[in-house]
Amino acid sequence: MEAKPQMFLVVEDHPEVAQNNCDFLRKFDHSAICVIANTPQEAQQCLQIEKPDLIVLDLQFVTPSGSQSAKPAFQLLELIFDAYSSLNILNL
Repeated sequence: MEAKPQMFLVVEDHPEVAQNNCDFLRKFDHSAICVIANTPQEAQQCLQIEKPDLIVLDLQFVTPSGSQSAKPAFQLLELIFDAYSSLNILNL
């Protein structure tokens, strides 16, 4: 029986950085599935559908005013710790 491919969830608001993270992770597992969420809200929706083997989470997101904020990432982390405490997380 063939093993299920690993699934990685990359939460990053810069598309090029997100793709580079996926490419790097696939170097370790060529069959891995890499899902990119551009916002913590998109990541929450992904988590409702499937639980990844690893979440790679950027800590700074652009706010509507154009500034950077860690608040959305920390809110997502709080949700993950409360509802999905067994998930593996890598913060960048």
